[in-house]
Amino acid sequence: LLTFSHPVLSDWLVILYLLWSVALFVVFLCALFRRRWNEVVSFLVIWAVVLFPIYGSYAPLRWLQAEAFRIHASPLDKYLSRCKLIEFVGNNVKQKLGVCERHGASGGVLVVIHDTAGESAVPSAQRTPEWIAAMAHFSPHMLFSQPGAQTRHLLGDFYLIDIPEQDWDGSDDDF
Repeated sequence: LLTFSHPVLSDWLVILYLLWSVALFVVFLCALFRRRWNEVVSFLVIWAVVLFPIYGSYAPLRWLQAEAFRIHASPLDKYLSRCKLIEFVGNNVKQKLGVCERHGASGGVLVVIHDTAGESAVPSAQRTPEWIAAMAHFSPHMLFSQPGAQTRHLLGDFYLIDIPEQDWDGSDDDF
C-alpha cells in the first residue's frame, strides 16, 4: 500500500509501521505476563492483521497494491501525461509503451510502465521485435533483461516491474 505514496513519506510510514509493531509486541507481552487472556487473544488477532503482508496470500496484496495505484494515478489522464510514451505498430495495431515512474524501494527498484500491447507480462522469448525495439528507447537492460525482475499487472495497461537490488545494475537511466 505504501508503494505509491510520496517517496519520503513512504520511508517514514514504514518506520512508523515498525515502531508501532514493536509497541504492539511490548503491550502483548505485558498482557501475556499479567495473564489477561482476553487481551492476549485480542492481540493475537491484531498480530494476524499486522503481519498479513509477511505471510499473507499474494492475491489480496496485489489487489491492495492495485487500489493504491488507482488512487495514486487518478486522474488517469493527468498521470498518463507525465509518462514518457512511445507509439509503435505491433501486430498491425498502433500501440503505446512507456515508463511512467520509478521508485527506489527497500531491496530493489520498482518501475511503473504503460503497455497497451500487454507484452510486459509475457516471457522475454514471446515478446515481439517491435515491442523490444520500442522498449529499447528507455533502457532494455534495466526493464526487461534483468534475471530477477518480476512483472505484475497493476491496473488496465499499467504494469509494475520489481527489480531486486542484487539484479539492479545501478544505472540511473533517464526515462
